[in-house]
Amino acid sequence: MEGALRTLDPDKHLFIWGAVKAEGYAEDDCIDIDELADLYETYRGVDGETTRIKLKNRGATVMLRLAESSPTNALLSAIRELDKAGLGVFPLTVKSVGTGTYFAAKCWIKKSPKVVKGRKVNVMEWAFEVAKLDRFDGFVLPT
Repeated sequence: MEGALRTLDPDKHLFIWGAVKAEGYAEDDCIDIDELADLYETYRGVDGETTRIKLKNRGATVMLRLAESSPTNALLSAIRELDKAGLGVFPLTVKSVGTGTYFAAKCWIKKSPKVVKGRKVNVMEWAFEVAKLDRFDGFVLPT
């Protein structure tokens, strides 16, 4: 559409895991979502016949990057400790105004962040895994 104007506002990123709404994001990239498998696998016979096989794995890894000064780190640390008893699986919703929605009914902390200390604010990178990711990619108007 000629003349269309779209605005991406980084302040509108939303990461909600269970009752935790993340705040204090890292300076640059703050959320990555990466599916664990392709949609299809391809089989090719010696005669050139091709078959595509639908894969059922809809799992994904989600990376949340927070400034080390973010209060969300303490909440995630507490839940990580609870999950040692199996009590750390919650729904996840990730969205940004206008740029897609991502949801998982079952999500857990896969790996705690690497700790780096120095004279500047460092990034705490939390790795989550989801059992099944439902996603919609694309620019949509806010409601």
